[in-house]
Amino acid sequence: MWIRKCLLPVNNSTFKPIKPQQPQVERSCISKKGKKLQERILINENNEDEDNELVGETTFAEYPWMIELLKRNPKTRNFEYKCGAVLINPTTALTANHCLKNKIPSNYLIRAGEWDRSSTLEYLQHQDRSLSQIISHPQYYSGGLFNDIAILKWIHPLNLDLNIQPICLPEENQIIKEGTKCIVSAWGKTSENTPTTDKLKFVKVPIVEHNKCQSQLQSYRLGNRFKLHESFICAGGDEGLDSCQNDGGSPLICKHGNDDSYFLTGLVSWGLDCGIKNVPGVYTSIPNLMRWIKTQITEK
Repeated sequence: MWIRKCLLPVNNSTFKPIKPQQPQVERSCISKKGKKLQERILINENNEDEDNELVGETTFAEYPWMIELLKRNPKTRNFEYKCGAVLINPTTALTANHCLKNKIPSNYLIRAGEWDRSSTLEYLQHQDRSLSQIISHPQYYSGGLFNDIAILKWIHPLNLDLNIQPICLPEENQIIKEGTKCIVSAWGKTSENTPTTDKLKFVKVPIVEHNKCQSQLQSYRLGNRFKLHESFICAGGDEGLDSCQNDGGSPLICKHGNDDSYFLTGLVSWGLDCGIKNVPGVYTSIPNLMRWIKTQITEK
């Protein structure tokens, strides 16, 4: 899934790599987005407030926890983009379970530190790792995508740098208030019949309360018998601002309190159409699954 018919045209001028300052990598995770290295697209060009940037291109190293999940093409034997994922420590990432049609680790590769998939001009290069283990949630249900999460592990730790940093995790069952400002970042499609995008994109979406989300999904298409599973969290509902095709597994990050720090809140799971007013996107809830996540990443 990705932002289909939701993004404004972007500036395709050549990116000039800028040598970043030496990062501090001793922290176990980071909760703030990277600093801008170039201007991003603004919805309202007359308003320079960064908080009013709702959708567009990211900048290099702005979302250093982003991971590409690549799958081996059985015909060409090459690895190709499959889904998004998110780094939580140097040997572990999370993604949506529905992205993994088979669970053979050798068929998948993760790529960290990527920004523009078509460019080799980035100052810091990406790092690839072969998977050693895929752990699916034991109660994953493909029919409704309940507990739509999988843990990806590899043996050799990533070398943390400005463009490669883990995201901070929430507390178990942490409550995310309705209207909390959140961000989805992904390389998915910008329209239904176009290929996935090369440069990482972002879109801002607000959290929607669980029962309200259920009601809106019922009203739009699913009917009164539909019940929204507890493993989901909803965000969006603003016209033209949504996650959509080929975004599966990409992170939803939300602000923590009144400061500028973020934590992982969800993974793109499913939705009805794209960017429809009062129809939120549905994400795997990380707070609701933290007990299982912590158990898996602490086991040897």
